[in-house]
Amino acid sequence: RLLRRYQRAQARTHAKGRDGPAHEYFAASDSELVVAWRGAGFELYVALWPLIQLPAAAAACSQLLRWLRREEKALFLTYTKY
Repeated sequence: RLLRRYQRAQARTHAKGRDGPAHEYFAASDSELVVAWRGAGFELYVALWPLIQLPAAAAACSQLLRWLRREEKALFLTYTKY
């Protein structure tokens, strides 16, 4: 179920057509709040507690992005010899 919600979020952030892609996507259900953010050089997909307020969700995602950028070299392969 959660995978389908992520797939919908990814499809919405990459949509073509009249409205174009969304850079931010929020979808709430009884079991979770799915957030997708698309920016220059990154995509972030997060599932949060369903009763969280949108400003708090946005703040949590911003904090996560800051941490990911700070730890990027330790977390992701950015250079290989091969």
